Amino acid sequence: MGFLILCYKRILMLIHFSQRMPSLRAMFETLFESQVDGLYSGVTCSMLMVLLTSCGVGNPNNEKHASENSPYIGKVVDADFDQQVLHHSQPVLVDFWATWCGPCLQMAPLVETLAEQYQDQIRVVKLDVDQNPQTAARYGIAAIPTFMVFDGGREVARYTGSTSMRGLESMLEKASVLKADASPLVPPAQPIP
Repeated sequence: MGFLILCYKRILMLIHFSQRMPSLRAMFETLFESQVDGLYSGVTCSMLMVLLTSCGVGNPNNEKHASENSPYIGKVVDADFDQQVLHHSQPVLVDFWATWCGPCLQMAPLVETLAEQYQDQIRVVKLDVDQNPQTAARYGIAAIPTFMVFDGGREVARYTGSTSMRGLESMLEKASVLKADASPLVPPAQPIP
């Protein structure tokens, strides 16, 4: 029972500080105020924790960070994918994502930063897989987030899962889309005088 209370307190702190989902905070408070035969419902608590970490639908705080309204990131749909991605003059990074995907929402600020930083070298677009299932199926998207780089109408790189800014840059470098010195992990060695 002490573990559940500790989990509850940490989750309430997370909710309070991030102000992500006040409705779930009320559900947690109700859950922990009621008792079933003197025990808290661990299964219900676990289910609510999963909802808290993965749910993005209808949550304006999460959805506004999904970079949908970014001046640096385009939005692409099934109908215009070929025109916007395959026939584009610049290399294109496509972020396959969904509003309910926690890792996708976590990656959104990095993707936006990348789009802003390299706007003269690469175009960045997002494709919501729930709204555009044909393109997702066409490219065999089985997990999200998936990042694909297209250059000259063909796929040149693919990465599935969360990563760092350096990981995204590395993928673009391997696809020969960015210069290799985009963001070195270690500063170049200085000559010894």
